[in-house]
Amino acid sequence: MKKNDYSNVERILIASLILGIFFLVDQFSNDAMSFLFPGLEGYFRWGIRMFLEVTVVLLAVCLIFRENMLGGLERLSLSKSLVGAILFGIIVTLPTALTYAIGSGFQFNWKTDVLLFYTIFSPFAEEVLYRGFAFWLIYRYLNVGFWWAALLPSLVFGFAHFLQDWDLSEQVGVVALTTLGGFWFSWIFSKWENIWFPIVLHVLLNFWFELFEVGVNALGDTASILARLFTLGFSIWLTVKKDKFKFLQFFGNQA
Repeated sequence: MKKNDYSNVERILIASLILGIFFLVDQFSNDAMSFLFPGLEGYFRWGIRMFLEVTVVLLAVCLIFRENMLGGLERLSLSKSLVGAILFGIIVTLPTALTYAIGSGFQFNWKTDVLLFYTIFSPFAEEVLYRGFAFWLIYRYLNVGFWWAALLPSLVFGFAHFLQDWDLSEQVGVVALTTLGGFWFSWIFSKWENIWFPIVLHVLLNFWFELFEVGVNALGDTASILARLFTLGFSIWLTVKKDKFKFLQFFGNQA
């Protein structure tokens, strides 16, 4: 079945299954890791957790929609091309990267384990869970409006970053910025219809943030916030204009 082929009862049932599994994975995957692998610590533990979360999501998609693995990847949009997403991501995050580089005096700190986890494993798993599973399946296949479909995963995504800082004002800033990011990633996904666009954006923003050690939490300093807001606006402008400019149409053709 494709979009609009479900009855109202089926939509409610499928949405309930998706959101129920989303809640369980989001809230209890860490507890599951403690039970299954009590001796694992550090980034290796978190890497295994990310892998298990993506695996559970893929299996859930296959069961809910009665798909094989390839069909499950297609439902999540993971079978789409990476090329356009990478080019788009580099272009729109370049101003942020330059801002971070200048602010750090072009000094960077390469820590392989930190970069692998925070800039590849974590963003990939988060986008598959929050955008591919909790947002896209409900928005694309169950005929739910964008704002309603994006609301819950974006809020949960924001509050998932709540304890990155003990200062209340910092916590509020982190939650607000990451919630906005959740809506932004969802919107980008909805327009390009390719999950690799938000994945690449998330990966690159995290990469520049960690490479130049911008801050101790997702908020960062004022300059970094402004740089990310510029990237957000720039990416929205390019996306809105994607049918007008030929070079942007290339990104879409690669999607």
